[in-house]
Amino acid sequence: MMKRTALCLWALVTVVMLNTACNGDEKPLPNIQTMLADMTPDANGQVSELTLDDGGVKTLAKPLKGLKADSTYRIWAVYEVQTPTCVSLIGCTPVLAAAPKAYAADKVRTDALSVVSCWQGASYINLHIGIKGTNTGKHYFGFNRGELTDNGNGTRTLHITLLHDQHGDPAYYTTEMYLSMPLKSLAGMLRPSTDSVSVSVNTFRGVEHFAFIYH
Repeated sequence: MMKRTALCLWALVTVVMLNTACNGDEKPLPNIQTMLADMTPDANGQVSELTLDDGGVKTLAKPLKGLKADSTYRIWAVYEVQTPTCVSLIGCTPVLAAAPKAYAADKVRTDALSVVSCWQGASYINLHIGIKGTNTGKHYFGFNRGELTDNGNGTRTLHITLLHDQHGDPAYYTTEMYLSMPLKSLAGMLRPSTDSVSVSVNTFRGVEHFAFIYH
């Protein structure tokens, strides 16, 4: 069964307020940034740094505690930059990170959605998508691993299809979300800087394809 994704905001939210001094001078605006990231708690369930989608690592000004030890959380992070190497986490949303696998034919559903963007980060292929549904509907996602084709020039392409099961949810409202496919799941199958990955997505405008050189 495809993994279920959560569409609710996670906790760990800190309010950032802008105060005006009595003399009328305004304080500098905080440097707020957003990016997909990984959090990996240590054996004690504490997170002291974020690994950003571009491969950069930022130390958390205030470590997070109480998370499941020795797990990796994929998140959409909102943070304030304190120094070039240190950030304060303001909030985060969980992101489904699913490795591709070959699904049974009766599990392959490709209900239409919209693609805002698709890109390859340091360790993932990411999708920013929009789905139509209700506030209480349940949607299911996955990445179906297809054929590995020979391109005839010494390179190969692995074909991946994004799976989306609307699960009967009426298409009332559009909700945007992120999905990630870990590149490490393709290690041993593809050759870095030689082979490629093609991700096919059924959208409201038809099937769209996104190709990337595997690294």
